[in-house]
Amino acid sequence: MNYKRRLVFAFSMLLLFLLTACSKRVKNDTPVVITVNDSKIHMDEMMYYIYQTEADGNAKEETYQAFFGESYWETKDETGTTNRELAKSDVMELAIRNDIFYQRAAKAGYEVSKDEMNEISKKVETLMTRWTDQQKLAMGITKERLVEILTKLSIANAYEKDFRDTLEVDEATATSTIYEEDYKEYDVLYLYVPTVTFSNDSDMIAFSKEEKQAAYKEAVKLLKQAKQGTDFSDLLMEENRVEGLESSEVTFIKGDEIFGAYFEKTALTLSNGEIANKVVEEEDGYYIIKMVNKDSKVSYEDAMNRAVEAAWNDAFSKAYETIKNEYEITIQEKVWNPIEIGAITYDKNVVSSKEDIKDALEIPE
Repeated sequence: MNYKRRLVFAFSMLLLFLLTACSKRVKNDTPVVITVNDSKIHMDEMMYYIYQTEADGNAKEETYQAFFGESYWETKDETGTTNRELAKSDVMELAIRNDIFYQRAAKAGYEVSKDEMNEISKKVETLMTRWTDQQKLAMGITKERLVEILTKLSIANAYEKDFRDTLEVDEATATSTIYEEDYKEYDVLYLYVPTVTFSNDSDMIAFSKEEKQAAYKEAVKLLKQAKQGTDFSDLLMEENRVEGLESSEVTFIKGDEIFGAYFEKTALTLSNGEIANKVVEEEDGYYIIKMVNKDSKVSYEDAMNRAVEAAWNDAFSKAYETIKNEYEITIQEKVWNPIEIGAITYDKNVVSSKEDIKDALEIPE
């Protein structure tokens, strides 16, 4: 986004010119949740943050249920805090930070351009079309208020970006404990001939002696063809192969032993492009191993990038906390405490009337 610093002009007049026929600030009847100095953050703005959080969390819900057999929202971290509780805390912190940066941006003369306002208008139209009547009712956000909220966030984000650019980080120090040899990767291609099956309960069932001998003979035959230059993919296509034959490429760091100690030990002896001379036996079957790249640096580079990113985030957190301490922040606990994130704005059956909303959120008179 391109933000210019100009003289502060009437924000409401910009809304008048582009999107509304009213020169007054949009009326807001939703409860005040937070005050930051003299600025008030209303429930409808908080609901927009909650909407984003719930959309993200519920997108993860199906995966968590399928793979872990538990709710994403109820999953706890090492401190015993649920994702639901963490999300609520994050929403509060995000709202406060955006308001602080927006206030500072206004003083510095930040504004949005006509092009940026047009993009905001398009996003508003998209969201208002996408949201069901129940979602709109639950959030209590009007079209006009959504314009104000997104404009505020756009300006706040621009200020935050510029603020981050003023920070300094010693990246060399941040990465000084990241050693390349600790992250050296090996990319390996393998052909696998199974010697086990699995029950419906995922219990491993070993082949009989005769079945295992047949599998070994097949593996030896495949190794011979591979050494003669036949691609692993072509070997998979040939007929009359044992059931369960598969091929894949994996990346490991020394010590991972992802397929077993002997698999790794054999792989580490190979040069790039070399195929092991012998079939490798592991608990679950026979492997034919080909070294693809023993000099991969993907994990090392990822570790370096993570260390640098962590250093920048730490610098931002410290600088922001200094700024935050300059503001008087008050949270209306009676309004905020009853909120339980997870199905306020996302669940299609969340509410059907204003009375339902009042009851669901337990918002006091």
